[in-house]
Amino acid sequence: MKNAPLYKKIVKYVKDNIDSGKWTADMKIPSERELAEMFNVSSITTKRALTELTHQNLIYRRRGSGSYVKASDFINEEKSNVHKFPALNKTVTFVVPVEVSWSGTKHCINGINDFLADKNYEMNVCVTSNNSSIEGKVLRSLAEKKMGGIILYPHISSENVDLIIAISTNGIPVVAIDKTYDAIPISSVTSDNYAGGYMQTEYLLKAGHKKIVYMADVPIAKATSVRERYLGYCNALKDYSIGIDGNISIFIDSDKSINNENIGTDNVYSSHRIHLYNQLQTQYKHEILQLCNNGATAFVCNNDDVANGVCALLEKCGINVPIDVSIVGYDNKIQYDLNKKLTTIDQDFYTMGYKAAELVVRHIEGKKQKVQHIKVPVTMVDGETVKRLGDKEPVVVNV
Repeated sequence: MKNAPLYKKIVKYVKDNIDSGKWTADMKIPSERELAEMFNVSSITTKRALTELTHQNLIYRRRGSGSYVKASDFINEEKSNVHKFPALNKTVTFVVPVEVSWSGTKHCINGINDFLADKNYEMNVCVTSNNSSIEGKVLRSLAEKKMGGIILYPHISSENVDLIIAISTNGIPVVAIDKTYDAIPISSVTSDNYAGGYMQTEYLLKAGHKKIVYMADVPIAKATSVRERYLGYCNALKDYSIGIDGNISIFIDSDKSINNENIGTDNVYSSHRIHLYNQLQTQYKHEILQLCNNGATAFVCNNDDVANGVCALLEKCGINVPIDVSIVGYDNKIQYDLNKKLTTIDQDFYTMGYKAAELVVRHIEGKKQKVQHIKVPVTMVDGETVKRLGDKEPVVVNV
């Protein structure tokens, strides 16, 4: 542990005290400030350590009170995506497709946990590795254990529909997050995807762009979020009197040839991103470059991973972003590969998580309410990947 990150040293310290039996169930552990003083680190570092311990189900936190050792009847199977949970009807499980290291997942978890802690509920997290089969196994396991409630961040909203209907009909409240389910009477909390798609496109239209490509890494039939963002794109073009050309929309099935069954939960997001980039560089390179040669000056991307991948491909081919082609993303994620700030849409994942927890608790406590579909506002984030069009000759590249 000599060269380990500082937060991991705090994690090890707490785990060692729990494993040795020195700290027992429901015992209060040192506060963030006390740990910061003990290890001579910042409060940000101790907060990260406590968040990691919460995700590992070693501690639970009570707002205004502190952090406590979690009862040992929670069995943590480190190599399994399906965990065994204590049979508590005040336990809410967050089922999420990507690992907790992704910022969106972290913010959702923080929002969920903050609401649940105030209501003396517990939260567990299951990662499904962007795999609908694993998601199905997790849902079956939770149904058998009769959990208090489930907050489901679906991988795609066209899978496991039968399970979700059965679970909710059997009395276990399910609230979807990020996506909705057509014709299924369960509540959902999403960002305002339609408004986000409209804002992306209008931002480019106001900068003078007219031939704007839409690009997503999920087929439009698989996810309501993709459909809503694409509809926003189409209506923005319509409102600016520009015809919608389906030939300049690209929907990649980025999961079609990747097997997430054997990818650890800490690696699935990076593996998916690398796989997507490889697809762009091989299968879709010719199509993307041909669109640029045919006059496309901008790309609206379904998420920041697609935006980053398109940027990398274009610049590798000698097309400068944004001088030659402008790009707008969606998510406001941490950027791993781009050497400039991405113009994008920011989603308020914390509020999405908080609202989802509020809905599921109302259902658990038997408070009668109609199915609700809450849309959380999004905001445009200025970056360095959009250029206002001037008089210039288009760049032509060999395809």
